[in-house]
Amino acid sequence: MQFKIKKSFIISYAHRLKGYRGRCGRIHGHTANIEVVCGVKHLGENGIGIDFNEIKEKVGSWLNEALDHRLLLEKTDPAGKGLKEMGEDVLLLPFQPSAENLARMIYKKVKEMGFPVEEVIFFESPTSAASYKD
Repeated sequence: MQFKIKKSFIISYAHRLKGYRGRCGRIHGHTANIEVVCGVKHLGENGIGIDFNEIKEKVGSWLNEALDHRLLLEKTDPAGKGLKEMGEDVLLLPFQPSAENLARMIYKKVKEMGFPVEEVIFFESPTSAASYKD
């Protein structure tokens, strides 16, 4: 038996998928709901597996700093250089900023922070989500 601890976060971001034929090939924005799911086998003496506030402080701070209200582009996207030169807050990534890749990036970061992450679910919209787990 294992306990699951889930913490949700909301961020706003813009992106485009370079080379995509369709609307997602244009710069557009989303309000994403990100669910971080951790698992523990045992509870502490206080009856808690992982303190929600600890997840909120560490993961939430990183999400706000790294992704919230930023334009996410793949590093070879020609729009990136020009927008950065104009002073826009663009994050150039080594991958296409799809929901799938963002879920994987967040998963790896949460794991790097030392949390026993099992899955990250990235809702690009209320009806569309991608998830990543090892």
